[in-house]
Amino acid sequence: RRRDRDNDPLPAACEVYLKKFIRLGYANDPFEVTKLEVFLNAFEGFDLPVNGIYEQHDFEAVSIFQKRYLGAVLTPWAINDSTGYVYITTTLTINQIYCRHTVGNDLDLSNIYPVYGTDGTVTGISNQPSATTTPSGEATTTPSILDDQSFFEAAAVGALNFLKDW
Repeated sequence: RRRDRDNDPLPAACEVYLKKFIRLGYANDPFEVTKLEVFLNAFEGFDLPVNGIYEQHDFEAVSIFQKRYLGAVLTPWAINDSTGYVYITTTLTINQIYCRHTVGNDLDLSNIYPVYGTDGTVTGISNQPSATTTPSGEATTTPSILDDQSFFEAAAVGALNFLKDW
């Protein structure tokens, strides 16, 4: 029988729940935002309106969630302050909770940065931050894109870490 990181038996196979990244101020997939809102209400005790729009109250709930799961969500990035971004480790942790897996990972993402396209989707990753502007015109630090092989390797690490115990 399959086992999780703590050698506990895993429940029956579970489909990945949250599949896309979400960020305030970007064109997020409304279906994914709806699933996020439902998850935060049902699993984490929030009372968010479920409307498929990633708004300030959703951002604040995600920030609280990130603090609750600091070790799994923020520590791999070597940060202590929540971001409100539903990115690699937040998505991973949500999927682990949804699938009743042990929460946690051994990722070291302290030198990995997302690169966002103009529509808010992650178009790549980088290990070097550089200045850029978001679609709403706000200045931010966004990295240059890694080459295709490095992007694939980093994405594979995240995916394999989530799936390795299935």
